[in-house]
Amino acid sequence: ELEKEGFCREVTRRIQELRKKEGLTKFEEIALVIDSNYNLKDFKEEIKKKVKAVNLDFGEIQGKFLVKSEEKIKGRIFCIAFNVL
Repeated sequence: ELEKEGFCREVTRRIQELRKKEGLTKFEEIALVIDSNYNLKDFKEEIKKKVKAVNLDFGEIQGKFLVKSEEKIKGRIFCIAFNVL
């Protein structure tokens, strides 16, 4: 359980870094997709709230996104993509 919380915090931090890199304000909402073989579905609502995501989907990233990033966290790969709403 502690391991999952750690991954949740780190994924959230990386998303926040990507938001900042794009110049988004804390008020701008996003549509977020995370693709990973690590299951963070138990933390869906927490992640959405912290990163201002209107919706969060887990699974394959398809389509066009403003931001796409592959993040390696403790040997696991998290592909993160989002659009500004």
